[in-house]
Amino acid sequence: MSRDKSWAKLSEPEQADLVGRLHALVGKDFPDKSALARKLGPVPKAVEKAVWDVLAVRDEVGPIITNRKVEPEPDPDLRDNENVPLPSDSVVWAVDPTERLASLTYRRAVDDYIESDVLPYVPDAWVYHD
Repeated sequence: MSRDKSWAKLSEPEQADLVGRLHALVGKDFPDKSALARKLGPVPKAVEKAVWDVLAVRDEVGPIITNRKVEPEPDPDLRDNENVPLPSDSVVWAVDPTERLASLTYRRAVDDYIESDVLPYVPDAWVYHD
């Protein structure tokens, strides 16, 4: 759903209320998202993601954001793809290559490539094998 359609789902009073609350935040600094969320107040679910996308500012030297399991959260704007040379094993076509790609041979090829060709340039990169 586009942001315009999400915004259009809000009534005019809801739109005016949110715009007013956002204008009240202009020029103010907040130590973290939770402080900003408390000051902003509840945001309609229909536009919540769009509002946070507008308010978010990347901090290149800020701490790594983690989830509840203390695993780093990926930044979708920094996501990248690589063409990894895979092993030269003979391959038979399969509808679902998941098992082959999860094999030790393939994992090692990907890990070796990342170590030699990616990590020297992007030291905090990682592979999501799933």
